[in-house]
Amino acid sequence: MTKLGEKLGENELKVIDEIYKNKKASISSIADATNLSTTGVEKIIARLKNKNILKRVGPYKGGHWEIVDKA
Repeated sequence: MTKLGEKLGENELKVIDEIYKNKKASISSIADATNLSTTGVEKIIARLKNKNILKRVGPYKGGHWEIVDKA
């Protein structure tokens, strides 16, 4: 995670940390845990997906998040 920390902002790291704790976390549960808005979490997740750091596996309901290891 140290390499990720050099590339990401504080809120992005909060979102990654929550997904690391619970790969099935919903956007609203991530928002509650990080004190961010759901819209903010959605934007952060979109950025992380564009950077190929995060990907969604499976459907919106019943799927899970996967942190892509870029090492």
